[in-house]
Amino acid sequence: MNRAYGTSQRKKRALVLVNPRSGPGGGEKKWTTKSRPIFEAARMPMDIIVTSHGGQATDICEKMDIDNFDIVVGCAGDALAIVKGITTPLDLASVIQGESRLLSFMSQNVGMIAECDLATEHLRWMGDNRFVVGFLQRVMSGVAYPCDIAAKVEIAGKNAIKSHYHREQSQAGLSAVSTGKKTEHEDASSGGTIGEGLPELRYGTLNSSIPSDWELMAFMDRTNNFFSAACPSDGFLDMITVNSDIGTLQWVKLMDAVEKGTLLDNANVTYKKISAFRVTPRDQDDGYISIDGERIPFGPFQCEVHRGLGRVISKNGAFEGTGPGGAHEDWDEAVSMAEQMQA
Repeated sequence: MNRAYGTSQRKKRALVLVNPRSGPGGGEKKWTTKSRPIFEAARMPMDIIVTSHGGQATDICEKMDIDNFDIVVGCAGDALAIVKGITTPLDLASVIQGESRLLSFMSQNVGMIAECDLATEHLRWMGDNRFVVGFLQRVMSGVAYPCDIAAKVEIAGKNAIKSHYHREQSQAGLSAVSTGKKTEHEDASSGGTIGEGLPELRYGTLNSSIPSDWELMAFMDRTNNFFSAACPSDGFLDMITVNSDIGTLQWVKLMDAVEKGTLLDNANVTYKKISAFRVTPRDQDDGYISIDGERIPFGPFQCEVHRGLGRVISKNGAFEGTGPGGAHEDWDEAVSMAEQMQA
């Protein structure tokens, strides 16, 4: 059993939320036939709720007693990954719009990617192919999304970003084989102690002046949310920008680069690690803004990251992607021999 579980907690107490209508549907069947038998074989205590309407999962999580559970599981998914997974810190981000403050765990999208997601809801029956259809429609129409972007840039330059990524992966690998206790890094990154609530906003709200050390970029922007150098808890947001005037053929090549995992190395792509940003749409009465796949009102919004504030279950303490492709020139200079061997 020790070899099977490693440092993973056994018999995790699970609150299971099954959404039978998510995506193309079929979530309840997958839970019943695939995931639940594995949970039961692992003798995991479970409370199971099949959701019936939008927003129900949010209401449940707001009212739940977190001392009664070790994990909240959204189904259907890889049940074995939950059983054997290890607790992993995850960066969260505050999204500020007007008087509203949301917590984001995945992505903040404006423009093409937001439209490819939200404006293709009627094509959900197509599965993931609906994003491809939405992308091609917008590329062929030549639509652009004018906006001002101000960002607190922490790491710029693709080689520097690749070095940072490999260093973080090295540290994640060491954490995965440790005793499972919180490291000093994880404690310092959580943004406060238990019971303190959300961290204070470091950069204020939309009513606050843009700090002098932020970079202001005013251009016609499309943002591609394919972040090969993203790390679960490095304390940074990954920002990709692509100018809208690169031409249809170059856009198609970008999609091909996403498939091959080489988007970071594409000459048309600007990739930066940032800790905060503000987006102000220009010359548009309406449009799409997507926060973790959900639409919010169209208008200016601001976002800042909180390092390691969240907790998720992962296989080895890192994202499963292959990371940025290609060699980077400063790997030997930026990372010690010991770190390279650990990675």
